Amino acid sequence: MFKHLMLVFSLLFIASCSENYADKAVADSSTTSGTNDFKLASVSSAVLVEAAPEGELGFAQTESIGGLGLGMTPKQFVELLPCTVEKSEPVLWAGIGEIIQEWNYADCGISLKLSASDNNTPQKILSIRTTAPSEFKTNRKIGIGSTFEQVIDAYTEYADQADNQAGETFLAGSVYGGLSMEFEKNRVVSLFLGAGAE
Repeated sequence: MFKHLMLVFSLLFIASCSENYADKAVADSSTTSGTNDFKLASVSSAVLVEAAPEGELGFAQTESIGGLGLGMTPKQFVELLPCTVEKSEPVLWAGIGEIIQEWNYADCGISLKLSASDNNTPQKILSIRTTAPSEFKTNRKIGIGSTFEQVIDAYTEYADQADNQAGETFLAGSVYGGLSMEFEKNRVVSLFLGAGAE
């Protein structure tokens, strides 16, 4: 109960301060140049993520999609993605204290969220989403078009039963860090590797 009260008070504090802070962030960014500038996310965009219980992140940290894994830097993954990239404006997510930027490779069916603690820290992959026409597959050979039965065979030991709906969604790992899949007509239409609280 105390934890929830602290969360409410924190949100109220952020709401009361966000307008002044956002104005200061915009003013500060106008005095600098380059692609490392960022803006403050609005309170409605802030993401609050609880710390994962010990051991909950193991699966997500070892899984990959087409060689893309969480924590990789651009130097490590750009050669895996030959398509044109569109990058969003970097935004500070106050709830997690990280600067987040989206890199979308539409022609490859790949969307990445990159995070960094500040402008001087290398960006790292926070989450990976694939949709058609991506041909990337997971470590266990699951990709767009795989059947629900193939997913079950590949990831039963990691299944989070509380968040799975047969033929619609499947989560391997946990909401703190896992591989989630959505289905249409019994086939995978999207894969997401990262924290489900996104």
